[in-house]
Parts: sequence; C-alpha cells; structure tokens
Amino acid sequence: MTYILAKDERDKNTSAAFKKYYQYIESIKDFIPLNLYDLINSGWYYDFNDHRSPHDAWLDSLFFQESRKFNDIKEINLFITLAGAFNDSKLKFSYKNIISLDIKTYNLKDGHGDWRYDEFRLSSSGYLIHEIEWYNYSLTTNWIIEAESIEYTIETG
Repeated sequence: MTYILAKDERDKNTSAAFKKYYQYIESIKDFIPLNLYDLINSGWYYDFNDHRSPHDAWLDSLFFQESRKFNDIKEINLFITLAGAFNDSKLKFSYKNIISLDIKTYNLKDGHGDWRYDEFRLSSSGYLIHEIEWYNYSLTTNWIIEAESIEYTIETG
C-alpha cells in the first residue's frame, strides 16, 4: 500500500483522499493497536486547528536508542519530539523496535520545515508504518518508519 494522502491525491480532492484513508483504517482496524486506532479517529489528530495535532509542528529532536537483549539481538527505538504549531506543547512519538527507516530529504540547510501530513498503515509483514511528509520552501521530505508499536503523547505548558 502506498501513501494514500499523497500530494497528488490531496490536491485533487482532499475530502476524497481522507475518505479513502479512513476506509483503509477501518479495513485494518483488527490488526492495529486500539490506542493507534483511537488516535487516528479522534477527530482532533487531523484537525489542523487543534493544538494537539502534529500538523505544522516543527522537529525539536530525533533520538535513537539501540539496546541488546539477552540473546544479543539489537532492538532499536526511535523518539521524536515536535514543537507544537501553536508553541504551547511538545508532541512526542515513540517507536518501539524499529524494523526499517527510510528518510528522503533534499536540502536541510533550513531544517525540515513543517510537519505537513502523515498517515499510518500496515506493512506486508504486519508491522506498523508511519509515513510523514515535511514541507519547507516548496521542498518535501518524506520519512517512512516501520515499527512494532507507535505511541503518541502530548506535553502542554
């Protein structure tokens, strides 16, 4: 499955693109954690005027944690902190046991820019995928993170 909310689809008809995305989420609802399903369907997560939404947030930090288990297999976790678009919160994503990471970027001289759109999917192996599109001066950067679990928290104040 490719990026449902891709620019071409969104620009043609944003409402239809999100309808297709929510239909996809319903089709995989039994295979994703309830907390992720509830986040996607919260009503506020994709509401760009809501202070809890990551839309237009900025990257604050990206942190990898690599550890060994008893059988010497490495587990890699990823933590992303965003400065909320309204400067009143820190938005945090935690990815446990990263399976793969694909970052396509062009010019980071001016940073990643704004978190534009994102979506959650299932990989062909049954893991969670989080695809994130960043926008900066007409350049787009895409991250595709595949992990065993994804959590989202908000710190206000």
